[in-house]
Amino acid sequence: MTINYTDLLKLSKPVQGTETGGWGDIVNNQVTSMVEEAIAGRVSIAHTADSVLTLSTANGATAQSRNMMVEITGARSQTQNVVVPTLSKMYIFKNSTTDAGSSGPYALTVKTATGSGVAVPAGKTMILFCDGTNVVEGINQIVGNLAVGGTTTSTGNLTIGANKLVVTASNGNTAIAGTLTTANGALSTGSGNITTTGAISGGSIDASPAVASGAVITGTSVNATTFAGYSGQRVLFTGGSDCTITLPDAIDDVAVGDSWVIVNAQGAAGVEVILDPGSSDNTINIATGSTYGGTANVNVTIAPGGVAELVVVSTHNYVVFGSGIS
Repeated sequence: MTINYTDLLKLSKPVQGTETGGWGDIVNNQVTSMVEEAIAGRVSIAHTADSVLTLSTANGATAQSRNMMVEITGARSQTQNVVVPTLSKMYIFKNSTTDAGSSGPYALTVKTATGSGVAVPAGKTMILFCDGTNVVEGINQIVGNLAVGGTTTSTGNLTIGANKLVVTASNGNTAIAGTLTTANGALSTGSGNITTTGAISGGSIDASPAVASGAVITGTSVNATTFAGYSGQRVLFTGGSDCTITLPDAIDDVAVGDSWVIVNAQGAAGVEVILDPGSSDNTINIATGSTYGGTANVNVTIAPGGVAELVVVSTHNYVVFGSGIS
């Protein structure tokens, strides 16, 4: 018997003039079936040991690593590597493992024996390929349109280039925990709301419903550093007790033009938001009509239901105007 095998998929290559009367079985079993396995094969592997899982290889016979679709199951207590052959090939990997304790679930890193790889989170499916050295993501660029019928979750930054992000949902909101940067384009909310605890910056914002950007405070105090980070945002107070905001130094820690919209949405009567100048040099000036005045190092309060805008107008000078201020 004189049979060689291909380097990548380990398919049979009978030598001309050999295997008399056996070519049918060789072609059927060691070529045709193996090609089908490589293109459309799916294997589910139960792996519960906290050790590296190395996918099997075989010449002319079924093997785990030849399958296009690989699903890993089993309860795990730590992250683990799944090692594929250091040969060019595409894979669809599904991490169906579960948590064996209480600290998971855990990712599986698909990699070669000596190269780098890609971590597939638990419950997720990824298209990957081995480039002959490392395992890398199969898709990282989409030129045309992308339609998503369900929820899209991003753990990194979302950057919009020359065009714009359009949200057309008739129901529900778009919640952003970090910063949304539109770069050169515009942000259009369509008929949904956008809520972010970070900042919205760059480009323009076209919003027919509300764009709610800022923080919700339920505690009894906000320090100067935290409050400085809310510059340009709405700060909503919803706790049941008085809350004191210590203002940052109006020149060293925040700049002229920085502003905040402060909403006292606390339901209990007499529960106030207290603006503490913080630095003895700071003055909070209450605007009345076209004039304003204040005394250095004196608190200002915002009554329940009050809405006030606070602006740094000059060195150590804040101006506050709105409703419920005293």
